[in-house]
Order: sequence, then C-alpha cells, then structure tokens
Amino acid sequence: MIATLRQASDDLYSPGRLGLGKNRLTIRLRTVIHPEEGVSVPLYLGEVQRSLTQREDNGLKLQLFPENLAQLPTPTDLEE
Repeated sequence: MIATLRQASDDLYSPGRLGLGKNRLTIRLRTVIHPEEGVSVPLYLGEVQRSLTQREDNGLKLQLFPENLAQLPTPTDLEE
C-alpha cells in the first residue's frame, strides 16, 4: 500500500493543479466493505500528501490507518 500511495502521488503531480489556497495534494486509498447484505461502507486505508508546487517532493506525508485495515475481511471470512 505504501508503494501504491507513493506511485499515485508521483503520477498525479501536475503543476497546473489548483490548490484552492492550499499547496498540498491529498490522495486517499480506500475500499468499500459490506458489513451486511445491502450495506456498503467506504473505508479509508491510508493517505499521502505532497506538494503541489515541487515536482520532487522529499516531504511526503504518508499515513496508514491501522484501525481501518483491521476491519478488512480475512481470506477465511470470505469463505463463509
């Protein structure tokens, strides 16, 4: 997941993006879980923030959300 977020921050960099007063781009990694039939819940697994103004950003802020990762079904949950 960390590599995916880093790659996304690199791929989505564009000097033409407007930050609406902010100089950071936030990219979130999410999935959808179904705690019960007919119910869909978005679940944010992590995010990365990068500069909108610098192509080479050494100050990436990468964060994973372990409490949300723990909510993901395990392979044995899927077999039931």
